[in-house]
Amino acid sequence: MEELDKLKQIGAREIAKNTHMALGKIEDILNLNFENLKDRATTTGLIKILEREYNVQLQKWVEDYKGFWENEIHQEEELTKAINIKIAHEAVAPNNPIKSWFIIALILLIIGIGIYIYSNFIFSQEVNIENALLDNNGENIALVDSSILDESNTQSEIAQSPLEANDEDLPTSVFLDEEMHANEETPSFKKVEIKPLSSVWVGIIYLDTKQKTSLITDKSLEIDITRPQTIITGHGMLEIDNNQEILQYHLADKMRFYVDDEGNFSEINNAQYKQYNGGIGW
Repeated sequence: MEELDKLKQIGAREIAKNTHMALGKIEDILNLNFENLKDRATTTGLIKILEREYNVQLQKWVEDYKGFWENEIHQEEELTKAINIKIAHEAVAPNNPIKSWFIIALILLIIGIGIYIYSNFIFSQEVNIENALLDNNGENIALVDSSILDESNTQSEIAQSPLEANDEDLPTSVFLDEEMHANEETPSFKKVEIKPLSSVWVGIIYLDTKQKTSLITDKSLEIDITRPQTIITGHGMLEIDNNQEILQYHLADKMRFYVDDEGNFSEINNAQYKQYNGGIGW
C-alpha cells in the first residue's frame, strides 16, 4: 500500500504528536496488527482522522481489516459449534438398569421412613397438644373476666386525660414539619464526565481567569462545572455523562463544549468557541 508507506515515512511518533492519537493505536494501524484493533467504531474513526490530516486514501486497509474480522468471527462460530456437538455427544450415556432399580428402592425406603416417623411421633404430639388445650380452657375463662375489668378501668383513665394525649402528639407534628422543610432545602447535584472511547487530547480554557490547561487521557474526565470554561477534544469518539443523561458520539472531527456561569454544559460550534474565548485558542 503506497498510502500506508507514506504514513510510515512520516513516523508513528510524529503522527501521534500532530493528531493527539494514541501511539500504540497508530503503530497497530501502520503494522497491520488487526488483532489489536478490536473496537471497529474507534478504529474507523482513527482511519478517517489519518485520511483527513494527511490527504491519503486507506480504503484498501479498511477492506483488509473488515475481511480479517469476518474470518475471525467465522472461525469462532465453527469452533463453538464443534465444541457443542462434542459436549452433547459426551452427555448422552446408555441407561443402566441396575442403577435405576437402586434409585427406585432408595426412594421407596425414604418414603417408608417418613410414614413411620409421622405415625409414631408427630401424630402423638398433636394428640398431646389437643389435651393440653382442653385443660387450659377453664383457666382462660377466669382470665377473660379479669381482662374485661382491667380494660374498663383503663378506658376510664384515658377519658380523664385527653389533654395529655394531645400534648404528646405535638412533638411528632413539629418533627414532621422540620423534616419536610429540610428535604425542601436539599440542593440538587450536577455532574458532568467526558468518557473517551480511545486516547484523546483535551484542551480547557477557564474563562474566569483565562487559564489554559491540556492533557491526553483514555480515562473518564470529570468536569469542574463550578467554573465557566470552554473545552475542545482532539476527536469526537466520546461518551458524555451530563447529569446522568448519556450522549454518545462517533465523530472523527474535533468537538467543542461550553460550561456557563450556572454550571450548564452544552456542545458549541467553532464560531461560538472563539467568541467565548475572546481570541484565546490552541
